[in-house]
Amino acid sequence: MKHYLIPQPNGKPILLNRAVILIGRHPDCDISVGESERVSRRHCCVVQVNETFLIRDLGSTNGVRVNGRHVDREETLEQGDEITVGDSRFVFAGGQPNADGKGMKQFKQTLATSDDAGDVEDFSGEVEVLED
Repeated sequence: MKHYLIPQPNGKPILLNRAVILIGRHPDCDISVGESERVSRRHCCVVQVNETFLIRDLGSTNGVRVNGRHVDREETLEQGDEITVGDSRFVFAGGQPNADGKGMKQFKQTLATSDDAGDVEDFSGEVEVLED
């Protein structure tokens, strides 16, 4: 199953097709979130370990939030989680919905309201899955 980060409120879904996706304000990051001073050059990354996706703070000054909660070092991502990096927000989508079904509902609503729902950002390169 494919997994995505969907920039909010109406961004183009970003396909997570590599083991590590780097997020920050440096132009070499996989996802560059602009020039905000609230975002470190290499702020955080999304890491795939087998079928699990994690958000990992890379020692940023202002931290990462998932569903409004501060992430100490890393946190497992679940369907529909909202990730905040500085002023940028993303919804994690794909995989299995949460037990309450909210994740899939939110994913479908996000895609339906996205201006770029038909387009998907795809990073080139091979997918590498990290083993436990």
